[in-house]
Amino acid sequence: MNACILPAGLAGLLLGCLLALSSCAPAPQLTATLPAAEHAQQAENLIFQNNLAQAEKEYQLAILAAPSETTYYLRRAEILEILGLDQKAREAYTSALLDSDPATEEYDRIHHRLILLLALKLASPQEASALLPHLTEGSFLYTDAAGAQALAQGHIAQALELFTQAQHIAYDNDDQALALYHVALAYHLLDDPKSTSAALYYAINFAENPALIKDIERLWDELNVP
Repeated sequence: MNACILPAGLAGLLLGCLLALSSCAPAPQLTATLPAAEHAQQAENLIFQNNLAQAEKEYQLAILAAPSETTYYLRRAEILEILGLDQKAREAYTSALLDSDPATEEYDRIHHRLILLLALKLASPQEASALLPHLTEGSFLYTDAAGAQALAQGHIAQALELFTQAQHIAYDNDDQALALYHVALAYHLLDDPKSTSAALYYAINFAENPALIKDIERLWDELNVP
């Protein structure tokens, strides 16, 4: 039987098509090989080693092993924010609201973090506004999120008032640091570098959450660009 010999031009075209198809092939699906808690612990170890990309994958595996565990979604989304992958973080927070256990404290944190992301990083204050009623009015999470929404809409004086209130009802040091960081953002928009620097100084001394620390560092770097 004679072999079929294609013209050189057609052969090149087919080879190009095959290469294009192979590049569009779906990525291999992740499979959890350990209990969820062990994947989560590996992720935290990787965060400590500053291997954030691999830590994010470990949290994906933890979620596969325990899809209702809200904390894993929250930590994965925070890592994505540190990496600057804000749209992927949005998807992760949204997945958490759809799939994780709503009867947890972290579930409110998911709403809060998503509101901050939409209002302050993705310029979507209207979407953020739709989520605000899910938080308890008068709580730290509600007050801080309302301040972020006001800031995104250009109501800086109102935002500063809300962030100041949030500082006084913060649950812990990280919450206080977050409110102070938001105060710094407001002063930065007012073109007040002295007040911005002061708020950032106090924020970094309270902050423990890696995603918050990264946000503080980014604003500090922006403030100190020569």
